[in-house]
Amino acid sequence: MHTPDIWAPWSLSDGQTARVTLGPLTLWIRRSKDEWHLAEERSFRDNGEEPNGSALEVGAEKPADGPPWCRWIGERHSDAIRLVPCMPRRPVVVRPEDPIFIPPERKARFYVNIPICIGVEVGSKLTRLKEVSTLELSKTWFGDPVEGEACYCMLTTARRELQQLYVRPHRAVCVVNVVNRADEQLGFERLCLRVDSLALFMAGGRLFTNQVHVVFKGAGELSKVTFSNTPPAEFGAAERIAAERNPATGGLLTRSFSLLHLLPNH
Repeated sequence: MHTPDIWAPWSLSDGQTARVTLGPLTLWIRRSKDEWHLAEERSFRDNGEEPNGSALEVGAEKPADGPPWCRWIGERHSDAIRLVPCMPRRPVVVRPEDPIFIPPERKARFYVNIPICIGVEVGSKLTRLKEVSTLELSKTWFGDPVEGEACYCMLTTARRELQQLYVRPHRAVCVVNVVNRADEQLGFERLCLRVDSLALFMAGGRLFTNQVHVVFKGAGELSKVTFSNTPPAEFGAAERIAAERNPATGGLLTRSFSLLHLLPNH
């Protein structure tokens, strides 16, 4: 089955096991009377690339030497299950492969692939048992020791053209628009994205978020961050499949960049 089928509601009979594959994640789900059992593992190819498949197989069996089960108590007579894509709970710090500089009064548009999580919901009330990350992200600290915050960190190419991004079923494309309104040049090596304020959309089997707009006002100033309510136009007709965790009505004032400074010419 393809990715859109994974997000559709389905059912699991008593004693049945399902295997969900989404990129590097393999998620095993088993129903046993009023219990739900989950087991997860992640894999990479020998060259370090992320597996790119997606599938849902009901009736699969977890290998005996596979990952251990975790158990949840649910409803005895409900077999309903739904998998919901969601963004990570922490902010994500994006590290482009190369430093980026934007002169005053210039703007740039970036496309970033962000690994999603899967919310597992079961029962007649679709109770969320757990959120499972499709990719294990490194943890980092963004900001100074007092006012900073714990984030996830990922290396990205921060592409300038959508066509340059590989389609990954376990990643959502986030469009980031950066405007430099300062009198100084904006040079940065890390960009912090508040992904809990992003909704998820789907078109053509591809996941993506609403747009992020970041206005840089200077090294000593907080950046203004706003979020569009609609998906980017280049994705065409889209279906909204997951709401944002924390809607940011009116936007945010926050630290968004880890700044670089050019050395003066001699």
